[in-house]
Amino acid sequence: MGFDIFAAIMAVLSVLSFGAIGGADITDDQVIIDVPSGTTGLLAGQETSSGSSPATPPETNSNSLPATPAEQPGASLIAGTWEGTKSIPFVASLSCRAVISADGTAQFSGDVTSSMFGDHTFSVPASWEYLGGSSFNTVIEGTDTKITCDGTKLTFPANPYRLGLVDNEMADQNFSIELRRV
Repeated sequence: MGFDIFAAIMAVLSVLSFGAIGGADITDDQVIIDVPSGTTGLLAGQETSSGSSPATPPETNSNSLPATPAEQPGASLIAGTWEGTKSIPFVASLSCRAVISADGTAQFSGDVTSSMFGDHTFSVPASWEYLGGSSFNTVIEGTDTKITCDGTKLTFPANPYRLGLVDNEMADQNFSIELRRV
């Protein structure tokens, strides 16, 4: 280890003694930075050309929680965790879980077990919007799916092939799925 440090010091000294590193010119020129529109381009405490300091940003309490996204209409009916299973004898069984947030987002996940379609595990993000009454529209993998939810039971038609959950065309069928609040 002592030799490595000695070799590094000698290398730096030899470069400096032969002038391989030239002197640097230091100037008092200001660096100009383009600032996107809508921002002031000044840091807290920096003076403007008029000599005044910009307002410093308000301090935040480090113990405060970040702002939560706005709750969407209908969230009281649909927001929460939902689970259910569906079995089609001799064809397939589905275990599904939906975690639906009040802000209009959701995550659907589950397992499809089938001797015909093969076994598949899925987890896909989704969004939802309230249509009125007990009706909602979800968008899963770019596909609109209407959901009915009365607050205790969530019902929707699912086509595993069109939703991209199963890649076998034999699964291009609609199934009615029911999930219960957990």
